[in-house]
Amino acid sequence: MNPERENTSLYVGDLSKCVTEEILYEKLSCVGLIESIQICRKTETKESLAYAYVNCLTKLDAERIHSAMNYEYLKGKPMRIMWVEDDPSRKSHSSNVIIKNLHKSIDTRVLFDTFSYFGKIVSCKIPTDEQGRSKSYGFIHFETEEEANLTIEKVNGKLILNKKVTVEKYKSRGEMRLKSLEEKGNAVMYNSRKGN
Repeated sequence: MNPERENTSLYVGDLSKCVTEEILYEKLSCVGLIESIQICRKTETKESLAYAYVNCLTKLDAERIHSAMNYEYLKGKPMRIMWVEDDPSRKSHSSNVIIKNLHKSIDTRVLFDTFSYFGKIVSCKIPTDEQGRSKSYGFIHFETEEEANLTIEKVNGKLILNKKVTVEKYKSRGEMRLKSLEEKGNAVMYNSRKGN
């Protein structure tokens, strides 16, 4: 009998472009045994794409690294660590939320710790400027749509560190463009009928 191989692979994102395989290995291997690391790079220039795949020796090693190192800083940036899974539901935006008007002092780790109360977080991120300062909004990908809906219901319009936040479903650029085109199409139809 051939049991299914346990998932021992991690995605590590939001890396500083100066992070090498050696630097990442040194940071992560103190918590778990690593089989291999690959930092993804541009084909032509070999410049880092700021993310890597880490294959751990065992599932326990991967769990330790994920638990201990997720959102830990490496070369001035918090690493975002997620399980590598071939799950089509992860590509769906239905369990993704965006939180707007966050206090500048909230970082990705605080966002993760605060919102994990509402469900299992697959990934979260607060975009930053070139100096590493928060852009005052963040993204959270929950495991289920129900968890995302609960977060919207419970947190939208509430104060976090004396700032009223907006929490809503995340829409991709493509979805926003489509909605905008539909609205413009309706406006054109309305205006053309008005002229008749």
